[in-house]
Amino acid sequence: MRFPSPPPRARFFVRCLICQPIRPLFVVYGAGSQSPCRDAYLEFGYCWRSSMPLRCLSPSKMRLVPASRRVSKHITIAGSRTYSFNHTRTINMATAHKIKVPVTNTGLWKFKQQDSSADMVSELLQKDLEKHHVFFNNDGFHNHIPHHLLALYGTGAGPEAIQMGYKENENYQRPAKNSHDGVADELHDWEKAKKYLGRERHYPDFLLFYQREIERLGGWQEALNEHLFKGDERADDMFQRMFAGFLHPIIQLMYGVEWEQPAILAEGLAQAAVHKNELKPFFEETERRAREGGAPMPRIAELVEEVRGNEKLVGAVRMGDRNKVFDGVLVRAPEEMKDIASKVRVSAEELDERTVEMFHACAWIAGCAAQKPGKEARWDFFLIHHLNSSPIFLSFNAAPWISTENKIRMLEHKIRLDLVQYAARGSPELRIDAVRSYRPKDQDLKKPLVSKPTDLLSRFHKIPDDGHTIKVVRALGICQELSAKYAGRPWIKIKDDEDWLKLHYSVLDGTEHVEEKWVRTTGLDEAWKVSNLWTPLHGRLTNVRPDHTCAQLTSRWHESKTVREAWDECSGWCGTSRMVKRGIHCYNIYSLFQPNPISI
Repeated sequence: MRFPSPPPRARFFVRCLICQPIRPLFVVYGAGSQSPCRDAYLEFGYCWRSSMPLRCLSPSKMRLVPASRRVSKHITIAGSRTYSFNHTRTINMATAHKIKVPVTNTGLWKFKQQDSSADMVSELLQKDLEKHHVFFNNDGFHNHIPHHLLALYGTGAGPEAIQMGYKENENYQRPAKNSHDGVADELHDWEKAKKYLGRERHYPDFLLFYQREIERLGGWQEALNEHLFKGDERADDMFQRMFAGFLHPIIQLMYGVEWEQPAILAEGLAQAAVHKNELKPFFEETERRAREGGAPMPRIAELVEEVRGNEKLVGAVRMGDRNKVFDGVLVRAPEEMKDIASKVRVSAEELDERTVEMFHACAWIAGCAAQKPGKEARWDFFLIHHLNSSPIFLSFNAAPWISTENKIRMLEHKIRLDLVQYAARGSPELRIDAVRSYRPKDQDLKKPLVSKPTDLLSRFHKIPDDGHTIKVVRALGICQELSAKYAGRPWIKIKDDEDWLKLHYSVLDGTEHVEEKWVRTTGLDEAWKVSNLWTPLHGRLTNVRPDHTCAQLTSRWHESKTVREAWDECSGWCGTSRMVKRGIHCYNIYSLFQPNPISI
């Protein structure tokens, strides 16, 4: 690591921040001096004394506030003199086993935070790491606590809101499991590791393995290059699994990378490892076709319009499909989908702009799909995951330790899956004029409207859910700032600040004081017709008819998580009755309905 020249008569002071163990302090004289430690673990400033001791110093001589806070600007050396620094950086004491969020790192959407919030989010994330499983049930529904808390923290939420977010979601989590003897050791051998892939029960083994790998390789950057970007069979397999599970592994990874938390990053890798790699054939085929093709890539919006204009793709999904990607699009119109997805090919010169274009397209698709004539605005539960995961590609692009080739591959995979998911949601009509004409509920209630989205954050922080809402808000905020840099480009669909504010209001109106926060598959009229099946009052089932399918019912119950009472007894359906208690959140109710229970 090379430093610029210090001011006259000043000396650089460098400390290695590796915390297991904490290494001594090093004094580096003059410009261009070379530190023996890795860049990521160095904190430096300069001192105005004319001389400093040449020997290494004990860490105990440094007067520190608690870990993950600022180093004091005063340092006592050899028990006598005090030296003042002109510059300090925040210590990140996080390790593969310890989460410590710095007060100065609030993610990509820059907000000033307070020490109490940093303390709270660090404490609760550590508690989640140690006490909770990655899935909260046996059907693979994801624990969202890490993203939820960091999204709150990254939007300026105080400790009370962060604690509320945790309390809302801890009661239904499954407890963490112990790793199996010897399995983590076997995972070093790829041939032996294959038998454990895609198996939820081995999540603790993969988590331990990746924690050890981060330590063995000397940091989380090295671990990602080895296990995600290396280009061998193992890395390519993990590369593809990152996009499984409606992008949850890469969302988990995103928060680990953005906040430089090795433990959360290890969770993301482990989570990917226990998902099935069902997208492998699609990714490999479309990547091969893209390499063979030579035509320039169209704008993403043009590819979206091509999907919507393809009758076979538009008709490829059914409300009753168990999984609308693998039982719908990739079964009923696989070639049509691959033909369009194969047109995605990003050049190195356009990487940055294409990344923002992808992000903007996700906001445009999800925001416009939420507008249904005659219906209250509701965002699509699956489309929002493509928006919420988009910030990680900004972090990837900013990382000099990731090759340009890998940045491009990752982005291309994301765009292709964005197109698949749009088709899987029934290719909803995208009318930006519906966004511009949106009338917020506050206007009908005679409440004054705010002038910018950040003025709504305090209300978003109070919404009880599992984190999806605040993640959408954060993604929209980041995307708005980025899109402004490309104003005037033909691919910009959300033109001005008023459009962005309307999107935020539509999110607020669909999630504040309502039980049914999302629609699942906004392109299908049937998905919007079941909005009255669930009455929040007393958690009672209403308006259920024999012709309602299981898919209709479950598509509207998934987010009913704030009902505090036990669910009413469900009886008289197929001769079955069961009390579904608080905390299960209606997933076990699947068995009450015929035909075949489904998961979504």
